[in-house]
Amino acid sequence: MPLAPLHRRSVGILRAACRYRRSLDARRVWVAAGPRNARPESVFLDSKAGTPHVDVDAIVVLGGGLWASKEIPPWAERRLDGAALLRAAQPPGPSILICGGGSPHGLPVLDESTGQVVHEGTAYAEYLVDRWDIPASCILKESSSYDTVGNGYFSALIHAVPAGWKRVAVVTSDFHMPRSRAIFENIYGLVEGSLGVRIELEFVPVSDAGVVEDKVREVRVEKEAKSVATWRENMVRGVDGCDCATVRAASQPVLC
Repeated sequence: MPLAPLHRRSVGILRAACRYRRSLDARRVWVAAGPRNARPESVFLDSKAGTPHVDVDAIVVLGGGLWASKEIPPWAERRLDGAALLRAAQPPGPSILICGGGSPHGLPVLDESTGQVVHEGTAYAEYLVDRWDIPASCILKESSSYDTVGNGYFSALIHAVPAGWKRVAVVTSDFHMPRSRAIFENIYGLVEGSLGVRIELEFVPVSDAGVVEDKVREVRVEKEAKSVATWRENMVRGVDGCDCATVRAASQPVLC
């Protein structure tokens, strides 16, 4: 065999081996560091497909509440597990932005020793560090928002635009995704229209199975559908013509 074709074949085999090695490294990350119940087949909707492949600059996780005991609700843990798996599948791994200062539906969670407010972003970041061994330097926090609209607005203006991100993955619960998608597409569309900055969005829902009761999910899905319809109607009418109280009601359900 001539030397040139042999060389090209060797290079091709070497590249294939490197890609396979990276895939193994990514698998080792979640097998070694992740919770036992956080396998791709239990986190993402398509159990056969495993971890979705996303080539992004950052992964944005939407807040899902924080209990007074400072424990993270199971549906919010599922979102964090999904973000960690996505990051592991894209070595060396994009930054993870955690959205959420708290919830408008109750009192703020306080640290017993200091009396300071514990933001959702802080508790979620600790989860990613402790449970997934993700370096703190790779985790960003946004603690200005208290609803999904704020998640979209502040994630764009505080992080995505200044950082120059081109592609962003948005991770949230399956029941929460339709409204989140509508809000993020509108807000990031306004960013493009007003600032001329285009940021592509990749939406990755995580499964509700085992973390939200079926009856609760049915009620929430119905409520979410009405909220999406109200949001889109108000976007068509324009801010000047909409009822602000209606917008707030549509964007702030009890389960974030």
